[in-house]
Amino acid sequence: MFSGQLIALLAAGDAAAENSQWAEFAAFCHLRAKGLRKPALRKVEVFVAQALCWSFTDRTRFIAWLMPQLGTFGGSNSPLLPHPLLAQFVLPTLLEWKLVEPERVELWVWHGSLVSGDESVVCFKGALEIDPDCQQARRALASFAINDVEYNQHHLPDYYVGDPEADLQSLAYALRLINQGSKLEYGDTMRMEITELVENALAHAQSSPSIN
Repeated sequence: MFSGQLIALLAAGDAAAENSQWAEFAAFCHLRAKGLRKPALRKVEVFVAQALCWSFTDRTRFIAWLMPQLGTFGGSNSPLLPHPLLAQFVLPTLLEWKLVEPERVELWVWHGSLVSGDESVVCFKGALEIDPDCQQARRALASFAINDVEYNQHHLPDYYVGDPEADLQSLAYALRLINQGSKLEYGDTMRMEITELVENALAHAQSSPSIN
């Protein structure tokens, strides 16, 4: 774990300790920061058992506090979000919350950041339906498209994986996401990546071998 993550983990524990309901989670953060994984996991198990008995308001209050903290660590891979907490408490509560407030865009973004594959895509597209200018959703969907094409090109110059024509369509979609609405954070870097990927796809669209 990097020093910045340790500092943020300790800070999260200190902040959580200010709410008596979150005492077990605060203890988890402090133990985890010390590298004490097993005792930390036991604290998580106790916390989850307690949290599942909370009111809907108390459960959503914790999630609304927790989710912004994850940006320091990288979403569902965060040490702040061990599997029991994610699977047993956070995701089920988010799903319930989305049913109660389906037009609340951050719920779709949070959900999308905690899952993968098609489920994540559906969530981020749902966020765009609510707010077409949503920065997180635009960036995530554009990144998915770019990453898929990068994978298809990772064996170049030997051969191209998949269909270059389909990749050109995916890259066009990514570029539309970047260009629509307000200026997208990291948009310039993503445009440069797309330019190189488009050149590769065009060069292999008709004549070079590919593997489908």
